[in-house]
Amino acid sequence: MLRFSFALWALLLSVAAAGQTVTVDDSTRFQTIDGFGTCLSGSEAQQSWWQSLYFDELEASIVRMDLTPTFAAPYSTLRYCSPWFGQAAPLNLDSATSGHDGPAGTNTRPYTSAADYSTSFGGCSAPIAVMGPDIDQNVKLFDFSQQAVPGLVAQLGAAAAGRLGGFKLYGSLWSPAPWVKKSSGNSISAGGWPLPTAEPWPFIWGGNFAGGELDVSGTPLPQFNDGSADTSALTQFARGLAAFLRGFQNAYGVQFYSRTNSTSRSSTTAPPTP
Repeated sequence: MLRFSFALWALLLSVAAAGQTVTVDDSTRFQTIDGFGTCLSGSEAQQSWWQSLYFDELEASIVRMDLTPTFAAPYSTLRYCSPWFGQAAPLNLDSATSGHDGPAGTNTRPYTSAADYSTSFGGCSAPIAVMGPDIDQNVKLFDFSQQAVPGLVAQLGAAAAGRLGGFKLYGSLWSPAPWVKKSSGNSISAGGWPLPTAEPWPFIWGGNFAGGELDVSGTPLPQFNDGSADTSALTQFARGLAAFLRGFQNAYGVQFYSRTNSTSRSSTTAPPTP
């Protein structure tokens, strides 16, 4: 009886499957695919083998890059005044023993908002790069040499656009400048050295702008005085992003096709490992 039931079920299934018809209408286009690509990470894209695989074999025509700003000195000095390897004590992070985990003992430089961002930490006071109304002057506050990898790949893609059917450069913002963020009420759990220990967001870890959320209050702050008036974190965020986009385009001669947000207003992504 059981064998009969199984055979009947198999027969019915095969009949149902055989009765299905799929028709492809190639005369109507329902969706256009822009192309295929990847988000850049690391330095492999500088290697010729990577470039050959990406543009010649895969024929990828899209590249996405991180728009987290890279500032020039003195704003980025000593990795934004955060503990890291090879730096003089107390901002060193060269072993897991006591006294080598930064002044706060957390492997990080914690702060809560623009108000205490520049507070002296281990003898280092990180200044804020205030964006004024002149976008070209703001561009000078960034260091675009740190964008050499995406800059090179974007140039190669633009040069190959003819045979690739076009090329598109996307930018995704993982984090704005650290001083336009404030506490989110969240924290990171403890990690093994040299990762951050249990710590409220936001903080700086080895130059990474970790956690917190964008201050969207619109409140003018004295820390953001642009020489004529106090401005808000939102104003600084908008001016900074515009300047970074323009500066990158000028430095590498490639235009962005689109910009997207990779994180929400509240950014609590764990920092990368060294």
